[in-house]
Amino acid sequence: MAQLAYRSWGLVPADADPSAGVPSATRPPMLTAVAMDRGGSLVFELAPHQGAVELRLETTALSAEGKAADSFEVHTGDGQTYQPLAGVQWDKGTEGMNGIFTCSLSGVGTHLKLRSRATADIIVTGAQFGTP
Repeated sequence: MAQLAYRSWGLVPADADPSAGVPSATRPPMLTAVAMDRGGSLVFELAPHQGAVELRLETTALSAEGKAADSFEVHTGDGQTYQPLAGVQWDKGTEGMNGIFTCSLSGVGTHLKLRSRATADIIVTGAQFGTP
């Protein structure tokens, strides 16, 4: 997997309308630990790419415990409007003290939005993107 950089990330704490919710501020591409409530979204601006995108989302193992593999909805768009990506197949595992959520995506635009549908808070500690 060739690494795909992301240019910035932002948080929408309560993303009531995932088709239009945007972060109030974006941050440089160094994701810190972020606690997400149910209905909150992380938004990533990806570097230019073509084709499929592979995503590896790292969380704390404690916050991932008991969560389903498909604890995140995936939306893509241009940074102002978003559409859901259908048929996303998530895998979930653990590596040491980390819970790892992975998926392969196609049809990803310049921005990728991950909206939490987990039943309780989940703490995201890292995100890696790649191309096959």
